[in-house]
Amino acid sequence: MKKVLAVLLCLLMMLPVIPALAEDDDDILVFLDFENGMPEGVREFDLTYLDGVKGKGGYFNGSKAYIQLPDNITKGVYDFTIATWVRFEYAELDYQRIFDFGTGTSNYMFLGTAWTSRNLRYEELVPGGTKVNRDTTVTMPNGEWVHIAVTKS
Repeated sequence: MKKVLAVLLCLLMMLPVIPALAEDDDDILVFLDFENGMPEGVREFDLTYLDGVKGKGGYFNGSKAYIQLPDNITKGVYDFTIATWVRFEYAELDYQRIFDFGTGTSNYMFLGTAWTSRNLRYEELVPGGTKVNRDTTVTMPNGEWVHIAVTKS
């Protein structure tokens, strides 16, 4: 009995180190690697490339550079994760977006820095007027690569 209990305890102690596996990549809506051009339906505007964490990254100049994803890419999507590496180069503190989806000021979702700080902020407004704000105390560093992931379920 003691041997069985010892083996069981050893197995239980190993559980935290068992790797978690992600689902197949079939569910990925858009993957941007900046090495092989943009996927079908994705357009870039005034984007330049630089060395990233792994391979190339997109450099957004802060005024008119952006990536346009296909229309309605988030329609019918309720559970998702957006993950990316970012590096801010601050000229000003306010309102630098990492992503921004939506149609104007009545239906949107964005992640970026807050108006008056370098703190990370998530905001969402859905049709019908339900607004979600998540202001964090996480300050985005200047000139350093940081991995960010947002999951909604």
